[in-house]
Parts: sequence; C-alpha cells; structure tokens
Amino acid sequence: VGLANWLLPYQQPNGTFPRLCRNGTDGWAACGHADADDSQAVFWCLLVNEVLHGPPQLLASCSLALMHLATLWDPKRATFQAFADRPEAYFADNVEVAGALKHLRADPKASLHYTLELAALPTHKQMMDGLAHAYGYQRNGALEPARVSLPPTPYGFYPTAVAPVYPWVHDLETGSAAQRKWAVWKFRYGQTWLSGKADPFPWGLIAWAAYTLGDTPTAQKWLQAAPQWRAAGRWNLMEEGALIGLSHALAVSQ
Repeated sequence: VGLANWLLPYQQPNGTFPRLCRNGTDGWAACGHADADDSQAVFWCLLVNEVLHGPPQLLASCSLALMHLATLWDPKRATFQAFADRPEAYFADNVEVAGALKHLRADPKASLHYTLELAALPTHKQMMDGLAHAYGYQRNGALEPARVSLPPTPYGFYPTAVAPVYPWVHDLETGSAAQRKWAVWKFRYGQTWLSGKADPFPWGLIAWAAYTLGDTPTAQKWLQAAPQWRAAGRWNLMEEGALIGLSHALAVSQ
C-alpha cells in the first residue's frame, strides 16, 4: 500500500507513469519515460486489484491506465507499442499484457469494474494472434531470436535470450510442452545465466519460470547466489520481487 500511495501522485493525466529519479537527498522527480508504458499499465492494475483489492482512488487510477493502454494497440502490426510517440514494440511486453489482461478479465470484480475499459482492448485471441503475426510466435515452435522486437534490435541476453521465458512466467505456455522448451533453453543459456555472466542483472524472472515449470533445483541455485548479486548492486525492483517470491514459495513447498 505504501508503494502504491507513493507512486499514485506521479501518474500523468493520460494515465502513464514517468521514470522517477532521486532529486536531492530525500526527494523524487520525473526524469523521463518509464521502461514501457504498455506493460507498466497492466502491472499497476494487477497491483491495484489482486494485491491491494482496489481502494477507490487506485481503482480510478487503473481505469485511467487501461484507457491509455488501448491507445497503444497498433492494429496494423497487431501489437502494443511500448510508447505512444515511438514505434518500438516488444514480444516480452505483449506477453505481459496478454497474461495480465487474462487475469483481470477472469476476476469477477475487476471485469465488472472495468467493463468499458476492457471492452476497448483487444481480446485474448486477438493478442495471441498478434504475437504470431508480429513476432512469428507459435506455442509449439521456437521463437525466432531476431523477431523479439519491432524494429529488430542487436543481440543481447535481453531481449534475445530472455524473451522466450515470458510465456512460461505469464501462463501462456504450460505443461509438458513448456517443460521441453525450458530444457532446451537451459541447455543453451543456463550455465552463463546462473554464473551471472550473461547480463549485468541476474534475471530472477528466469528462476521464477523454472520454479513454475517444476524445476525447483534451478530456482534454488539462483536463490542461493542472489545475495552476492544484491550486495554487488546488480539489482533492481524485479530482482527483489523474484527474491521475495521465491524465498516464500520454496519455503512453503519444503
């Protein structure tokens, strides 16, 4: 609740949130674009509705965010753009949006409260068809590395290697087929990822994917190594979330 109430005043009239930077010793100020407006909108709404269960001012804020999200849908490319004023569009972001909207639509309270806002957004089928159209994604096939972003970007662990992980995290791929894909991914990238050599950040998101697919030993290896990366400053809010979530999930499962 504290995080949401702190962030709420920074929401812009169009529903977006800016990047926030330190302003002096104890203040904060807008300092540019957020990483992506499309995925941020749905994650804000999941926080509001699934975690905080929607105080009125936050429900209104989510409504505003969803209305802006609708403006980011590009029907010609069948994908959400990351920003209204720039052409970039990302497979990972669109998977996040598809998964989050699926959750919101399945929640009776949220689907009722945001009836008009959700109706203005593409259906789940339209979004899944869009993933195939824009990025060549097929549930039973491999994701072509060169097609994980529009326009294409140079190779990097993110987005190239990380993008295939997102459907496992957001329940778009489950079961034995997803587990087989995970085995292939781990063979290709697992060693450099778990050694911390793949990227400046340790990508706890991948450890969460491993856990959801039943690969508890891999999730535990990441969790054991996480404190050293955290102490070294190779850390962000997503890593902290993965650390907290896995610590709780693995403790409960033992």
